[in-house]
Amino acid sequence: MTSTESGIAIPEIEVVETVLEAREVLGTDVGAQEATAPRRVSFGRADPIPLTPETAGDALRERLVADEGHRYWVLAFTCSFTPDDEPVLESRLAIRLSLDGAGVADAPVAALLDPERLAIRRERTRTLSFGPKALAGPAEISAEASQSSKVEIEEAYLVATGKGQSVAQWFFRRQPAIALEGMHDLRMVVRGPASLPARAELKLTAKIRRRFAGIVPYSAQLPPDLRTVQIPAGAAP
Repeated sequence: MTSTESGIAIPEIEVVETVLEAREVLGTDVGAQEATAPRRVSFGRADPIPLTPETAGDALRERLVADEGHRYWVLAFTCSFTPDDEPVLESRLAIRLSLDGAGVADAPVAALLDPERLAIRRERTRTLSFGPKALAGPAEISAEASQSSKVEIEEAYLVATGKGQSVAQWFFRRQPAIALEGMHDLRMVVRGPASLPARAELKLTAKIRRRFAGIVPYSAQLPPDLRTVQIPAGAAP
């Protein structure tokens, strides 16, 4: 079991391998060898978990008590990237929330996204050149000098967007100092009307640098039970 910012424990999630299929993009020459990329990205999710004032953490407890007309649920996901000589450069998990069989009035939204941002800090050397230059016939005489200094930069490899909206996304991006590899746990708290069921539609994409075709964009072929999450109404007291 793992815990989240919402304060509720999440059961361990079983991930399954997905098949990535190349998307048609103008200017990308994809051969048969690069048309699919199996066993590169795995994905899993837990069943929706009702969140109540008794089970919520301090960050959400007061909000749940004051918001009697809505219900809150925790959606939990795990993305896993397999190391390879042809690296995964980017990946995106997009979640669209909607009411099941209803209009857009009071649509469900992502009340919390965890994590919102993950980054790595590293030092970079910056060189500044200065000094006069002069021409002496056909040659150029330079009296330039240079000075180097080290600066600390932050490179984000995971960023979430869509808090308070019906479409939320997590963006993964490989950075020079960190590869896009291993398992990543993602958590979302959904706020929706108490009396209406809702659903979450998932889409997972990735970009891989292939040896011969260059950077190829892919879409994961998620099975129906992973692609759609049904969020029931009225089950949370």
